[in-house]
Parts: sequence; C-alpha cells; structure tokens
Amino acid sequence: MQNRSPNAILSPIELAELRRIGGGLTSNHGAVLVGMQLVKLDEAGVLVLTDLGRQRLEREDPKTWRGPPGTNPFGLNKH
Repeated sequence: MQNRSPNAILSPIELAELRRIGGGLTSNHGAVLVGMQLVKLDEAGVLVLTDLGRQRLEREDPKTWRGPPGTNPFGLNKH
C-alpha cells in the first residue's frame, strides 16, 4: 500500500470512515487512514484517531457530512 499525505483529499468514504472511528465506531476500511497516519491501532487492537486525524476532522467543512441524521458523532447535522 502506498502511503498518502495526511493532508491529501479524502474520498467521501474515507471521510465517513474517519468520522466513524472518531465517534468510537468500528471500521472495516481503516488501512488507508492508518497509512495516512490519521488513525492507529490502540493497545486493544481498536482503531482510534491520532492527533493528526482529530485535527483533520476539525478542519473538514461540516456541510460535507452526508450521513443520515443521528450518525454524525460531532453533531454537525444541525440545520
């Protein structure tokens, strides 16, 4: 797998996975995000956000969230 910069553009799926992991949910597609150093495996083998991942989520435009209501762990669905 080729590692990408943590600042590279994320696909909608990658961004959704980053948000899922940030919200404490599991992910089956975290390998790319691990390679980008946005997430890592903790001692229990669970994917968690790194500081870079948390900063990346803080920079993302809340209006890009396309998940169903109630699935956004950051409460960005409010209109």
